[in-house]
Amino acid sequence: MRNLLTTQHRCSFLRDLFFSLLVLTGLAVPAAVSASPIVYTAFTVADGRLGNWSFRDARVVLTQESDTTQVQTISVPGLGGGSVLISINYGGTASVTITTAQRTVHARFNSGEVFVSLDHGTIFTPPTPLVGGRGVGFGSFNPSASGGLEPAYPLGIEDGTIDWGDATLPSPALQALSLDLQHNTSFSGRGWICPGFTNFSCPLATKPLKTDQGDLFLQAPYYGVFACSSGATCNDYPLNGGLFTAELGSAPSRPSAYVTSKRAEGKSPITYTAAVVTSVDLGGKHYDHAKVFISMDTDRRDVAPTASGYIVNEGNARVKIVAGSRVIKADIPSGQIYAYFDALNGNVGFGSAAGGRGYPLAITGTVDSIGLLDHTLAYAVRSIIADPSAALNFSRGVSTLVTDFTNPTVLAGGASSCTALDPISSVCTNFTPVPIATSAGPLYLHELYTDDETTTTGTQRFSVGWGLFWIEYPAAPSHPSESDD
Repeated sequence: MRNLLTTQHRCSFLRDLFFSLLVLTGLAVPAAVSASPIVYTAFTVADGRLGNWSFRDARVVLTQESDTTQVQTISVPGLGGGSVLISINYGGTASVTITTAQRTVHARFNSGEVFVSLDHGTIFTPPTPLVGGRGVGFGSFNPSASGGLEPAYPLGIEDGTIDWGDATLPSPALQALSLDLQHNTSFSGRGWICPGFTNFSCPLATKPLKTDQGDLFLQAPYYGVFACSSGATCNDYPLNGGLFTAELGSAPSRPSAYVTSKRAEGKSPITYTAAVVTSVDLGGKHYDHAKVFISMDTDRRDVAPTASGYIVNEGNARVKIVAGSRVIKADIPSGQIYAYFDALNGNVGFGSAAGGRGYPLAITGTVDSIGLLDHTLAYAVRSIIADPSAALNFSRGVSTLVTDFTNPTVLAGGASSCTALDPISSVCTNFTPVPIATSAGPLYLHELYTDDETTTTGTQRFSVGWGLFWIEYPAAPSHPSESDD
């Protein structure tokens, strides 16, 4: 059954942002800050087409290189009363990098195609304080749309860490996330790819985004469904995740460094990858608001069944950290981590002898009590495995993501780096990271973005960050320069 209160909040940022941006030109005032270069990046997995190339379950990286003086903040009437505070940056240059196992393409958006915005929330009368944000991401200008704007296309992100104002007892690190689009920050949550957004509908794009590599269309193929008043099936909330960072400085010199990987070897090669934004240490150096990718290349024949799912104990594992203009890579020696899928609980990721199944990175299928992690791909796949008739609650493509750990899939859900993770509830009882040996020194992943929530057994602490996990059959890159070697 749909949680209407949660869903209404989920959509409120998009409706208010859409309405607020309609009057942006007349009311926006540049923020009084010194000029500093800043790069916004958003990451998700999506279908679509660029020029004549159609792609499925591709890694999509959106980037806007701008300046802090381009950020404008406005306060406008909200649809439900009060005033909505919006920060927006539509200056600089924007680009997209799209990667599949077979190909990587980098394209630059035409000038005036996209912008970055963040919804701080609504201030009511009498004055109410803003606590946390409600949504962030990349929008686009579309003259044929109502008001000329698409605030959730190509990618809007809500729930998760951007919505920490809904948290019962947010952690200090969660409360410290900057919301002004002028400082280093990072968010993760539900990824909306929704042109013409109205209420709960998430239609397909009919107008392309213009790039130097041809017309771009993006699509979120995985979402919940519900019965419309007419009796037909309507789209509801998307189930996939999205990551967002704002970082002072310049972008990486090679955009493909975000997601391309080495070629797996063997007769039946397969690659497992998990992605998250978090705080991380590698070789004695600390990186905040970093995009972290952990991968393992192995052979499908090495997948072994367990009591609750599947495990791969050996493979060529590595970590990649993207922090501002820096791309740091390291190999992880054999025996340090393993890849697993817990089909019973909907958990997937990389475990270790040192930290258990929650460390260095687990993507969980848990639904939390306040709605920041509800309705995810991991939860949907877990539901279908437990009861195949549950597939009727989701779009047709979701059932294809059910995996025995030897087929391509995409999963998203709560991201946890916990050395004492309960596999059933996803409650973490030990937040102290332990070292994972790498070729560049010890690796530590920190779980900082948490909330204390009330459960049937008392108050428990959960991660409220989102992460993504995917499986692919790797292939050689289309150009040697795109290789990660």
